[in-house]
Amino acid sequence: GIPQLSVLNDTICPGDTTTLFCNLSDTISFSDPTACSTYTVVPIPHAPITGSGTNVSLSDDAVTGNLPIGFDFEFFCDTYTQFKISSNGFIFFDLASNANGCCSGQNLPNGTAPNNLVALAWADLNPGSGGNINYFTTGVAPNRILVVNFTNVPRFGGINNVTGQILLYEGTNYIDVISNSITASGSLTTQGIENSNGTSAVTVPGRNGSGNWSATNDAFRFAPGISFLFGPLTYNWSPGFAVTSPNS
Repeated sequence: GIPQLSVLNDTICPGDTTTLFCNLSDTISFSDPTACSTYTVVPIPHAPITGSGTNVSLSDDAVTGNLPIGFDFEFFCDTYTQFKISSNGFIFFDLASNANGCCSGQNLPNGTAPNNLVALAWADLNPGSGGNINYFTTGVAPNRILVVNFTNVPRFGGINNVTGQILLYEGTNYIDVISNSITASGSLTTQGIENSNGTSAVTVPGRNGSGNWSATNDAFRFAPGISFLFGPLTYNWSPGFAVTSPNS
């Protein structure tokens, strides 16, 4: 439901003061997690998670084997405990597939494999020429986070290295894509999520199979459920007589 403000005193007489309480910030976001097939993407502060990860060695156009998430993670209404990493800038949950996404980011949704994915910078990347990919799970149940890092991974041809991370959250099933340094520069690059059969997707505006975007130190969250944003809050006094301003 909609967040409610509470007051320090229930009864307020003319001339009295009170304090308003809300356990959320002035700009509020919340979601209905029962609508698991629907996601909303919103900008969030750039706050990468640091830590020591397991290095993944991938050549050009390659995928890993099945890797542990570290907890149950729900994605488009299905629950997963494992994932794969593609050298081309995304992770995915189709454990029977080795589709690596060569050789550019798709315009999503798209029924052609790969599907069931989270893309940080799906493009023609080549970690065989440099950079690092690693992953780790941090935190304590029920609030663990899977962190997947792409650090200084070059595009095929050795230009416009990609640095950023994908975060998966236990419990809330949030997905964050953290862009430290990504430049498409003519190479079709996708940042977003897509379901298991390629019929539904949510992408960051302007970053869906486009070669005309760049991102430095920004971040976006994909929140499952029907999400809402509020801010700043307004409110009304009832009754409003003898109040200097009925909404402040």
